[in-house]
Amino acid sequence: MPDKKLWVEIYSSNDLPVVEDALDDIKNAFLLRNDDVFRLRPNDLLLDIYNAAYPHKWADTLEFETLTLSLKKKGIPEKALAELTNPTVGDIINLCLTLHSRGTGCASPSI
Repeated sequence: MPDKKLWVEIYSSNDLPVVEDALDDIKNAFLLRNDDVFRLRPNDLLLDIYNAAYPHKWADTLEFETLTLSLKKKGIPEKALAELTNPTVGDIINLCLTLHSRGTGCASPSI
């Protein structure tokens, strides 16, 4: 089981479902393994994750487009995503948490 310790230390238990959902979106978009997702850190740049997957600039699997589509389906406006310059994992999580707290996006998964 991946270690959630860092995420529990940073975010409240009430926020963890939204945090885990955002991490799941990143995991799915970047084709990360389940055991790798909690190794991510809030300051990890999405571009660095991408570059680690494609060090030789081969054709990709549309990671950024997949993540954007997933987040838009959850109610995050494209404008909010476009305003992020060189986004980090934490930027995506914080955007989801902000919109979730307003009731306008990133609904936490049903239990």
